[in-house]
Amino acid sequence: MASLVEAGKVRYLGLSEASADTIRRAHAVHPITAVQSEWSLFSRDIEESVLPTCPASSASGSCRTRHSGAGC
Repeated sequence: MASLVEAGKVRYLGLSEASADTIRRAHAVHPITAVQSEWSLFSRDIEESVLPTCPASSASGSCRTRHSGAGC
């Protein structure tokens, strides 16, 4: 994927439903711009690992977790 960014075919890289370890490993290869994970009143487990990882992975703080689902 990083080679696609370097070739100009892809502008940004993002991950969906990734663990904190996966985010760290991917960011070591190329900066991750966005992370999409379910975060609702019923699913709050990302608060312990994924959310703290995102700002630490990006010097510019551009790695963000997007809210998804209503817990239904």
